Amino acid sequence: MKKAFLNALRVAREFRRAYILSNLICYGLFICGAIAMALVPTAMKQSMIQQLGVFLTKGTYAPVTDAYRSGFILLAILLTFVVNLIIGRFLSITLPSVIIPFSGILMYVPVPFIMGLVVSLALGTRTITDINLLILAALELQSSIIAILGAYIQGKALLFPKSVGVVTHQQGFWFGIKQSLYLYILIVIVLAIAALHESFLFFVVLPMR
Repeated sequence: MKKAFLNALRVAREFRRAYILSNLICYGLFICGAIAMALVPTAMKQSMIQQLGVFLTKGTYAPVTDAYRSGFILLAILLTFVVNLIIGRFLSITLPSVIIPFSGILMYVPVPFIMGLVVSLALGTRTITDINLLILAALELQSSIIAILGAYIQGKALLFPKSVGVVTHQQGFWFGIKQSLYLYILIVIVLAIAALHESFLFFVVLPMR
């Protein structure tokens, strides 16, 4: 496990330019989304809050919402982690990029901006709540950025195998898969921390008066 973790860090270091650029773009889009929400009329904000409520109670995240409402802390943490890992990262970013190079990255582009909009809607209640919401958003984005890095390596290795030190496209394909799997060690760690922090926010911070 330690060796796999060190390999994940090695991959991030080797492709640090792409990693840094991904951070700048994603967090930049998040900030743009937050700024854009400040310009939205109050009536439209109310409508967006209602739509968000529908998504949380009837969409993909509904089982997680139900677990939080029922007070099942461990189940809420587990479901948050699983939904974010499988649906939010693997099925949305990694798998599409295996099928069509870089497609998962392109599909994810609007997400940080939308996250900025959503988080901005919830800000302004209390300082401690705002801080914890921003920490949660940073963790969620970071896990996606690592997945994006993996998708980038997959596409680069497949299309330009010599750029990563292999000869054939087939070798490049498997090289990219291997590096992406290493990065999933980091994704799992970040998402586990995010799930724990989300439960702390919901069960500890929000009930505080």
